[in-house]
Amino acid sequence: EDRARGLIPFFMLATLGTTATCAVDSLRELGPICNREFIYLHADAAYG
Repeated sequence: EDRARGLIPFFMLATLGTTATCAVDSLRELGPICNREFIYLHADAAYG
């Protein structure tokens, strides 16, 4: 959708443990998307 509107996605932010809920994004799902779309994947972790 972004590309169709002329926007160029350049990064994705993954959360690996939030302080409030310990929510974790799946790197196994997000990684292949970033590889396919040639965008940077940043992983932010509150723990560890």
